[in-house]
Amino acid sequence: MSKIYIVLGLLLIIGLVSAGCAQDAYIKACEHCHFDENGKMDKSCYDSYQQGGVSCIATNFPIATAKHAAGQCPQIDRCTEQLKACVAEFNDYTDKEKCNGLTFACFRDADHCIASASLECGEKVEMQPCQAAMFLIFSVFVMFAGSSWLNNKR
Repeated sequence: MSKIYIVLGLLLIIGLVSAGCAQDAYIKACEHCHFDENGKMDKSCYDSYQQGGVSCIATNFPIATAKHAAGQCPQIDRCTEQLKACVAEFNDYTDKEKCNGLTFACFRDADHCIASASLECGEKVEMQPCQAAMFLIFSVFVMFAGSSWLNNKR
């Protein structure tokens, strides 16, 4: 049972530090870019939002980004490949159809992958005050739940 709490805690930390850069950039592109009559999104518009997502990742994960640029964080490449593979599953759909939610999970999962990979590459976790408070509350919950569970086992 305590292993579950540890896993939940790690997922919470990843969730707290996950910036949502890729998903946010994709959603903004879907909302603001023009689609032609065939449902194809304007490429230059999409590219500008995609670049914004990359900049967001670089801003939120500077240590991992620098290490990746130096070839010292290949975990981020794994995230890129996973994103490409996920999006490729929807190649039979138009960009407009994909923007109706088909590929949102791909970008959300990419954000979580980047956050996890960044931690593996030595990224420092700096939580905002609200995030730190949530983490503290969760930690206290885990502590009490764990002690209750141990008392019930005796």
